[in-house]
Amino acid sequence: MRLLLLAFALGACSPTSQTVEPPPTVEIPVLEDEPVVADGPFDDLEDYRTLRAAAVADLEGAIGTPSANGARSCLVLPVGVKACGGPSSFVAYSTETAEVPVLLGLAKRIADLDDAANAQFQLASDCSVLFAPPAVLEDGMCRLGD
Repeated sequence: MRLLLLAFALGACSPTSQTVEPPPTVEIPVLEDEPVVADGPFDDLEDYRTLRAAAVADLEGAIGTPSANGARSCLVLPVGVKACGGPSSFVAYSTETAEVPVLLGLAKRIADLDDAANAQFQLASDCSVLFAPPAVLEDGMCRLGD
């Protein structure tokens, strides 16, 4: 009986005469001259760059001349968002000459633009971590230190 079961089990595992067909090949067209644009708020990458440049110009205008009477008035603001996270840059400003809530709103606008572009265009970054430089007062002006 055991021999009969063994023969039956081995027979069930033996190759059959069925031919297995490979799956059909599908050709995917490559459109080298046309940019890939995913759904999102921007028409294209240039649209994002234009909007971001305008937002950065607004931020720089709101910072104005960052003059201060003391170093405590000099602060650092993170600007933008890298694709891997974290700010893409920093700016120094003076609490004596700038309206902080306005600066925070403009910095958020730039970060929102970056987040949307990173998602829409699947942008990549170097993923390096940027540490905020200190704000320093030099000749009555706030600037980023080393």
